[in-house]
Amino acid sequence: MANSSQSIFDYCQREYPLAAHWQDTLPSLWQLQTDFSLKVIQCRDPFAHPAERTFIIGHETRCHNGVHTIHSFVYLSPAFPTLSQLEQFARDNAVEILHAHFYGSHDNGCSEISIAG
Repeated sequence: MANSSQSIFDYCQREYPLAAHWQDTLPSLWQLQTDFSLKVIQCRDPFAHPAERTFIIGHETRCHNGVHTIHSFVYLSPAFPTLSQLEQFARDNAVEILHAHFYGSHDNGCSEISIAG
C-alpha cells in the first residue's frame, strides 16, 4: 500500500448509497458498508460527459481547524468505472482494504490514502 497523489479524485464526489436489494449482487461492497461503515464514493468530472464517472471505496473523515469542520474522504481503493469492477476489487482485497481503514496513516483523518492497484 502506498500513499499517492489523489489528483484523479479532484472532482465532484458523493456517497453512492447501496440499496438493500444489492446485497445479493454486490456482497463485498455491502458487507464493507454495513459491517465497517465504509462508503462507495461516486466521482464525476463536472466538465466531462455525465456518463463518465468512477467509483471508489472510502470513508468520510471530519477535521476541525478551529473555525470550520472539514469533511473529506479517505480513499481505500483505486477508482473503477463500474460497480461490478469495484465489487471484484473489494472481494479480492478485503483484508488490505480493512487494514488500510483501521491502520492506515490517516493523519487524524485529514489526509488521504489509497491502495496501489
